[in-house]
Amino acid sequence: MMRESNCDAIVLNSPPFQGGVGGGSIAFIRKSIASRFNVRPNLPLPLPEREGNKSAMMRLLINVSLTFTLCAIASADIGDKPKNVYQPVGAPSDPKVSARWNRYHDYATATKLLKGLAAAHPKRCKLVSLGKSYGKRDMWLMTITNFGAGDADTKPAMWIDGGIHANEIQSVEVVLYTAWFLLESEPHNKFIQRLLRERTFYLLPMMSPDSRDAHFYKPNTTHDPRTGQRPVDDDRDGLLDEDGPDDLDKDGHITQMRVKDPNGKFKPHPDYPQMMVRIKDG
Repeated sequence: MMRESNCDAIVLNSPPFQGGVGGGSIAFIRKSIASRFNVRPNLPLPLPEREGNKSAMMRLLINVSLTFTLCAIASADIGDKPKNVYQPVGAPSDPKVSARWNRYHDYATATKLLKGLAAAHPKRCKLVSLGKSYGKRDMWLMTITNFGAGDADTKPAMWIDGGIHANEIQSVEVVLYTAWFLLESEPHNKFIQRLLRERTFYLLPMMSPDSRDAHFYKPNTTHDPRTGQRPVDDDRDGLLDEDGPDDLDKDGHITQMRVKDPNGKFKPHPDYPQMMVRIKDG
């Protein structure tokens, strides 16, 4: 049995109807809708006293139909409103530009990420090329600040670069992540909002883009290449990178020779003569 209480609720103590929705469940739904819209349900929900009561059955079906119609309206109304969610530390839950940090970015994927951030956050970042590398790759520079809160060039600023040694591949990821985190977290993070109002960040993720791709895609060790890909006359014979160092005495070893120079700046270490140390000035 059900009865209407003196408050905005319906007593939930009726048994479920055979083959249908329980009276308690329907009453709970109606109570939830009444609470959602701050209204009081006008009609108590009838349930059949016994299985053969057709009139009560008809009233029950009508109430169920109306109840689920209101549920659909309430769900649509709630779904249209933004939801407050907990933002995880280190990564926003709803970035405009998705990024994965369980991998390394080569030049092409890093460029795609930077361009995506610039397109998604035009009021907070600008992406320009400082010029081309020897391999015709852009030297990307990203400026991040709140451009609507003062001149970017007159704010206190921080310069962050990565990949000056191309084999140090993690450094590029740090710069890319910093750019992504600042831009994607700013809408939810008051500290970053203040930071971008008062400061400017200049980020150059890849200072050696040619050698970064060479490290990824050409035969190399973990230690090379560190410098750029511009050809060098290593053995000073007037030709560029046509051969490696020469084995002058043909003993199968490339070694170094010390030549004493009265104007030299180094001397053998007193305890470890195989190592040279700088001479103090004076």
